[in-house]
Amino acid sequence: MGSDLARIAAYAAAHHSVFTLDDWVTHGLTSAQLRSNLRRSVIERIGRSGYRFSGHPPSWAANLAAGLLDLGDQAAIGGRASAQLMRLDGFRLNAVEFVAPRDRRNVSTRWPVRTACVLDQVDCQVIAGFRTLSASRVIIDSAGRWTETELGNAVDSAIRLGWTSQTYLRRRLQSLRTSGKAGVRLLDRCLDGVGGESWLERETLRLLRAASIAPPKTQVVFRRDRRTLARVDLLWPDANLVVEVAGHGTHASRLQRQRDAQRITELTLLGLRVVTFTYEDVVGRPGWVMATIAEALGSFMSPNLPVAC
Repeated sequence: MGSDLARIAAYAAAHHSVFTLDDWVTHGLTSAQLRSNLRRSVIERIGRSGYRFSGHPPSWAANLAAGLLDLGDQAAIGGRASAQLMRLDGFRLNAVEFVAPRDRRNVSTRWPVRTACVLDQVDCQVIAGFRTLSASRVIIDSAGRWTETELGNAVDSAIRLGWTSQTYLRRRLQSLRTSGKAGVRLLDRCLDGVGGESWLERETLRLLRAASIAPPKTQVVFRRDRRTLARVDLLWPDANLVVEVAGHGTHASRLQRQRDAQRITELTLLGLRVVTFTYEDVVGRPGWVMATIAEALGSFMSPNLPVAC
């Protein structure tokens, strides 16, 4: 490989294996050389505007880079691809999706593109060199296309990972909400039950929403005399009820079981009722779990408790 080709190959390697005709010329090569290398299969097209060296295997990142080159600098990665870039829970399918302003509808690429009336700068960010929708915007735009499980997982994990907050997501939803916008009611329901830190907690919250049980507070901290007694998974203050969900990785050792017993004792002494469900309960018999919580809620009213949210 000549020195000019070596330079463009090094450039491509640093840009997800993709380069453009402008990049090619900038590195001292001509359009005729590009055509010659295409005929000899040294390089190949990826999308409308991108090229890559044929020895590079196809990759998800290369497809994202090529699509953005096709659509221009006003476009962004969207949908499940954006969710995967942010490592939101449950999005690992290497989907390739984009969003572009509606006035750019005539610009195309080989991958799916959705258009948006408004694509404000506040709704975009850069992750790993890719321009992508923000977590709040991708959740709002996808509410009518994702399943309730996907949407709930996305909301919970985006908040947990710091990509957004419940307050900001609600504020952005209010700004973008339009009459008849698909998925708005579903998103409202998901926002009523955000906060689970594990898959098992989020699944319990999803089951609660499906069963039309009042949403709990999540990850509530109880303190006494400046000492943290416990952080509980789910709390219904008006019913004085704590629900804990125990996954496979907890309660495994004698010390852990001792600590669990102590925290339950201390919570009980505060006047709380503590109910614990296992992974097998939530996954294997969710109907019983929901019926038990509904029965426990009743109309029990709580005293003033030393809670620090």
